[in-house]
Amino acid sequence: MSKKLLASILFSIALFLGFGLVLSKYDQVEALKLALAEREVIYEARKKAFANVNNFEQETLRYQTDVSRMGIFLPEKQKNDEILSAIYSAGIESGIELGNVSLGTSQVIEGKKIAATPIAIEGFVSYQGLTRFLTSLESSLRIFDISELSVSNNAGGNGFLLNNGLTASIKLKVYHLQ
Repeated sequence: MSKKLLASILFSIALFLGFGLVLSKYDQVEALKLALAEREVIYEARKKAFANVNNFEQETLRYQTDVSRMGIFLPEKQKNDEILSAIYSAGIESGIELGNVSLGTSQVIEGKKIAATPIAIEGFVSYQGLTRFLTSLESSLRIFDISELSVSNNAGGNGFLLNNGLTASIKLKVYHLQ
């Protein structure tokens, strides 16, 4: 064989092996590029999900006081001591002489997960004191729903209200979650 023939055979074998090896590596590199692109899409989706979770946590922290206030508006339990404390505080602020405060049995409101506790209040008060008492109940954190209010001339009472006072009877409801 001649040197030229041997050189061309060796060159063609090298060229064939080169294309075969390089082309298979090229296919592997292209497959890796596709896998990398898919992983980048997954990474970006997870990154957005984590960002949304972080935003939700920040929103929760920002509105935590509002959420805790909702627990005051509609607490999970009846909490009679808090109800009576709010009523007596309003009575002290307004100058009403509370004669009788009675709490009824809680009743579930149909179709809702809320229960209402009826409260009956009787006392002696001046007109200005009555308006202050109602304003105080209205500005309370608890929800007081006045269902009945009756006022009459003072038929008795103690202290300074005897001559210029009124007898007030108030029926209201306080709500809590069931």
